[in-house]
Amino acid sequence: MFGFRKLFQLLGRSEERGYDCERAQLFPLVPSSTMTEPSRGWPTIINKIFRGLLLRPAKPPLYIVSHDGSGGSPARTSKDTRKHTPFQFSDITTIEIAPVAIDPAPATHVDLQELGTITPPSSERNECLVVAPLESDNKGGSDSCVEDKTHTPIKSANLSDSCAGFDDLSPVELSDNDNTTVGKATNHLNDEPLSCWNSDHELTKAVDQGGHDEDLFDEEPKATSSDSLSVSSEEDEWDNLVDPEVLRSDWAPLLAIPEHRFRLALLEQLPRGHDFNTDDVRCVDMIQGGNNLVRILEIAVCEDDDFYGGRWIIKVPCTGTAQRWQDSDAYMLRNDAQTMWYIRENTDIPCPEMIAFSDKLGNVLGAPFIIMRANDGIPANKIWFDQTDDDEDDLDYAHLVDEDRMKIRVNFLCSLARHMAELRALEFDRAGTLNFDEDPEDPIIGPTYHWKTVSDLVKLTTDDMATPASINCIPSYATSFEYFQAALDKQWPRDENTRLHVNNGRRNIMCAMLASAPFNKSIKVGDNKETFVLRHDDLDFQNILCDPKTGEVTGIIDWDKCRAAPRCIGFASLPAFLTQDWAPEFSTFAHPHMPWELDEYRNVYTRAMLEATGSEGDGKFTLKSAIYEAANAALYGGHSGGSVPNFVHLVLKELKATRKFDDLDILTALGRGDWTQGEWMVRRDVSSLVAPQSKIEPVEPTVHPY
Repeated sequence: MFGFRKLFQLLGRSEERGYDCERAQLFPLVPSSTMTEPSRGWPTIINKIFRGLLLRPAKPPLYIVSHDGSGGSPARTSKDTRKHTPFQFSDITTIEIAPVAIDPAPATHVDLQELGTITPPSSERNECLVVAPLESDNKGGSDSCVEDKTHTPIKSANLSDSCAGFDDLSPVELSDNDNTTVGKATNHLNDEPLSCWNSDHELTKAVDQGGHDEDLFDEEPKATSSDSLSVSSEEDEWDNLVDPEVLRSDWAPLLAIPEHRFRLALLEQLPRGHDFNTDDVRCVDMIQGGNNLVRILEIAVCEDDDFYGGRWIIKVPCTGTAQRWQDSDAYMLRNDAQTMWYIRENTDIPCPEMIAFSDKLGNVLGAPFIIMRANDGIPANKIWFDQTDDDEDDLDYAHLVDEDRMKIRVNFLCSLARHMAELRALEFDRAGTLNFDEDPEDPIIGPTYHWKTVSDLVKLTTDDMATPASINCIPSYATSFEYFQAALDKQWPRDENTRLHVNNGRRNIMCAMLASAPFNKSIKVGDNKETFVLRHDDLDFQNILCDPKTGEVTGIIDWDKCRAAPRCIGFASLPAFLTQDWAPEFSTFAHPHMPWELDEYRNVYTRAMLEATGSEGDGKFTLKSAIYEAANAALYGGHSGGSVPNFVHLVLKELKATRKFDDLDILTALGRGDWTQGEWMVRRDVSSLVAPQSKIEPVEPTVHPY
């Protein structure tokens, strides 16, 4: 049965979906400590449940009838969703769910007043209603992991207790041996060994153990790990959504840090000789991001003071507390900070100027941090989209732009490609995280550490969150094939159950791809040895700053988890906003650009990258990097999600040999291994699909006349 936590993870989803009443039942009230905001009330929860909950699409699809029983229609665009009228608990006694009119049937009613176990939740107990699917006969799927019997689930805690003990925080006095540094850090991973990602963990088969191959998506694939907990397709996407009860984040102590400590931290790290005090520093803003707490500060100086003027950023990781911080977290923070410094020193990329970092708790903040100078410019989405009267991106009319807006977009893409191409000067002998512990100016390549996924974290106790049990370690790799194949063997191993041909068929498709260029080797033209290049892990609108008038890139930020990777997914890759049609959640009504529009913008970006790198450089990977990134996300996770079933489904639609056949038939035949002719054609078409392309015909984005 799907857990309560997964259902609450769905409450924040924006799309309205249909749901099958025959597969649902109502459960008694449960603590709302799984909610992201304590202030959310009963009316909001009711609204969110029926707007966001996806069980399994019914046939025919179902939709919500309005709470007064007058009927309604499915929300089909993001615009409709924003206008959806919330349910009000005071107005509702019956929730009515009816099938679409094509196949009339009696509506299903849930009478809230007649169900003794379902009562309005108590605000004192912080409770809310949960609607959950019935237990499936399927014993496999994303929850079919081999459970570690030494771990016990985390117990729900009352929200009112989450901030206890933080009101009386007193300033931390800095000692002479404070570890704040801009050079070599002294913290190592020797206190407690961290088992590597592929050493002790039992492989989990992400398949339907019952052998049910009747439906293409019956299997619930194993969720993949991600830097920010990725969202995968089908049921496994639930596994990676944010759940504040079980994730490693520990926000309350960080949010309780007094503002004046951030001022002190900045003043302590500025070059000596200034005479500023805390009254000269102003906190401009505080942002609670997905993985970091960010404070933006400003120093009151005269306008011509170029050094101290402008804004400063202090970034604190969400795990930076005594209850969560580990050696692996410290390892990633100090190397992320020094990677920014390394990029700035060796290229002309406008990444933030890092002036200090601390990977310890014993500093003025009582938390690890990175301090950097803020870049000028506005987030790229502000120049890409027209803005509404409420200063929001106008997503509904993103395709209807005038010539001036289109010129800014094209200039922005060309500027971004030129800046990212600067990374071609940096090459490494392995794939992994840049490790500066031995030499702050000449890094070696070490392992990468990620949080485990929600399905793994829910098996841990609260105490486990401060131990290596909550962390995955991905080792460094010497070849591109090893990098991809190791993840495939873990996430989608061959299944010896002969009834599960579909899953082995998917694996065969993935193996054919990984055996093809550019996955099998990461070699620069003229070299015999494989080398690896840097990749930005989240090159999306919010992490690119621009000149508001021209679209020229003025800053590229958020280099967390930047690492050396195979060339096909390195610096030459398309930015994330141009790869959405290969992401699991891509939908006609949920995204601002259609695939043919994305093709036009990809063409612009690719031509700019090829111009910067040369036709034999890494620009040859750019045009098809949406496919490469989707494959990587299926194996390692990604910010837009990723799963093997979804990726293989999209690949089959692109192949000439398979596009006219039913996926289930093709995958079953490939999984059985007795379709020699088809196997040969699939391998040929896969190789052609992913082959690098160094010459392309120019295609200009369309400016629509209407």
